[in-house]
Amino acid sequence: MAFHGLLVSSGFSALAIREQVACLARDRSYVSAHIITTARPEKEHAPWNVVTKGQLEEMGMTVSFIDFDVGESLADDVDLVYVCGGNTFHLLHSIQCSSAPIRQQIVALCDRGGLYIGSSAGAVLVSPTIASAGEVHPDKNKDGVVDLTGLHFIEQHVVPHYVPSLDGEIIAFREKYSLREDEVLLLRDGEGLYVHDAVQEIVV
Repeated sequence: MAFHGLLVSSGFSALAIREQVACLARDRSYVSAHIITTARPEKEHAPWNVVTKGQLEEMGMTVSFIDFDVGESLADDVDLVYVCGGNTFHLLHSIQCSSAPIRQQIVALCDRGGLYIGSSAGAVLVSPTIASAGEVHPDKNKDGVVDLTGLHFIEQHVVPHYVPSLDGEIIAFREKYSLREDEVLLLRDGEGLYVHDAVQEIVV
């Protein structure tokens, strides 16, 4: 499986990121998209989710909100999956508790030429583990998640919303988990990382 994804820190806040997605959608004839609302308590009513839905619809796609918390999963023919930000621990917990093989569904999405977009928590999710979510500007692990294994579509551990004031927490995180500097991927707001065919390209 070759992961095909766009990892972002703050959704489509940057024009270059929106243009990248629009170009991919046009070139690959995407017609449908899911927005995964699980990580945010407001679900489909979260302002960023509403805005993102409109932006994807402007690109010509039919968009549906999907929530793993209520047993929903990915359609077999969806072209694009956007996993929104929020609480990373809850997002992983919901996937772990789902009766649907969510990871395998994302693998199938990429295999048929679709695109995974992960924003903030959705970007952390593709790491080997989501441990960074508990160490750097940490989320609360209200679900008591013990197994922090992520989807592991890339080898780096993603840290979204990077600003220099987080450097101390990042160094402590690396030391705690014996990680090299190049094993931690820092994403600034307004910045994206496009991953395709084992190649990573920064989008700003």
